[in-house]
Amino acid sequence: MKYILPLVISLFFTACNDSNQKAEASADTNITSQAQTVAPIQEEKVPAQAEKMPVQEEKAPVSVEKVPTKAEQAPVQTQKVPTQPIAVTNTTEVSGEAVFNKCKSCHGNSAEKKALGSSQIIKGWEIAKIEDALKGYQSGTYGGAMKNIMAAQAKGLSSEEIKKVATYIHTL
Repeated sequence: MKYILPLVISLFFTACNDSNQKAEASADTNITSQAQTVAPIQEEKVPAQAEKMPVQEEKAPVSVEKVPTKAEQAPVQTQKVPTQPIAVTNTTEVSGEAVFNKCKSCHGNSAEKKALGSSQIIKGWEIAKIEDALKGYQSGTYGGAMKNIMAAQAKGLSSEEIKKVATYIHTL
C-alpha cells in the first residue's frame, strides 16, 4: 500500500499532463487554420515625399540663469562687532515637589518613613536643618549609615534646588 499509492498518483499526473499537451496542440492547429482563412491586410503605399520628410520635434523653451563669476560678485563687507559675554540663565524652574519626587521611594510620599529602615524621619524638620544635611551630604561631612547613598542623591542638586526641596519637605 505504501508503494502503490504514490505510483498511482504519479501515473494520474502523467496522464493528465499528456492530455493537456494534446489539448494545447489541437488548439494551436485551430488557431493556425483560422489565421490562414483571414483575408490578408492590404498595405497602403505612402508617397515617397512623406518618407523623406524630416520629423520636427517641438522643444520647450529653456531658461538659463547666468551665475556670476568671482570677479562679477559684489564684495562682501564684514563689520567687526564688539563681543560681550552672554549671560546664560536657566529658564527651566524646578519645584521642590519635583526634586522630592526622587526621594519618595525611600522617604515615603510625605517624608514619613525611615529611608531603607535606617535613617531618620525627615518630616517636620526645619528648613535650615534639611539644607545643612543636604549640603553636608554633598561635601561628605554629614551622614551615618546612609551617607554614601545620600551623597550620590544630593550631589547633582544646585543650591537653589536644595532651598526649594527643603521648603517643600518642611511643609509636608
